[in-house]
Amino acid sequence: MSVVLALYPTVMVLNLTVGAELDDLGVPGYLGLFLSNVLSVGILTWLLMPLVNRALAFWLVPRRTRGYRVHLAGAAVMVLGYLLFVTIFGLITH
Repeated sequence: MSVVLALYPTVMVLNLTVGAELDDLGVPGYLGLFLSNVLSVGILTWLLMPLVNRALAFWLVPRRTRGYRVHLAGAAVMVLGYLLFVTIFGLITH
């Protein structure tokens, strides 16, 4: 769930910026997709996932004393993040 939370906005931003630029330059779609994938994996690996994992450590790091409320809070944060990103990108790409 946390990977999708970081992946979706990364792919959308790359598609709207780098993807559009590559299209304008006449780069074939298969090559543009490959380059975008390389960029998104690098951004996720070295920038976003460490931040997301740190921010969600309360939920992602296993503990014996973790209660139902922590599980619910983590899932709620994910759903709210998804809704936020879908709404933002829906508004700017519509």
